[in-house]
Amino acid sequence: MRVRSACERDAGHIAELLFELGYPTDESTTVQRLRGSEELVLVAVDEGRVIGLAALAISRTLTHAGPIGRLTALVVSAAHRRQGVARLLVTTVLELAERRGCEGLELTSGLRPEREAAHAFYEALGFERSSYRYWRPVRPHDPSPASPAA
Repeated sequence: MRVRSACERDAGHIAELLFELGYPTDESTTVQRLRGSEELVLVAVDEGRVIGLAALAISRTLTHAGPIGRLTALVVSAAHRRQGVARLLVTTVLELAERRGCEGLELTSGLRPEREAAHAFYEALGFERSSYRYWRPVRPHDPSPASPAA
């Protein structure tokens, strides 16, 4: 197993992983998202197949002296969970964030019972729950992948 940067040919597998994470999309939309993203998107590959995904966004904010890393997506295919794939992806993301001068790495995770194992995993890796997350749509969302960009 190895971790590498994602590329457009991974889009079908990435779409499958995003579906497992609860973010349904299709391959062509995933290609467009990869092209337009400023995130560092990593994939874990085993025997030529993408089995995991992590995405790192880095930003500068008024409240921090240095950049902040944000783990925006982490998912491992159901068939490959509990085999160290997520740990390898997070370790790689932490190394990238450190090399880019980030003060820290943050992530969010839903407060649903089915996420409790993920929360325990994050805490085992040294993450601490430090805030609430609030969300409000800016405009109504059209779930159609063919909707025009604003």
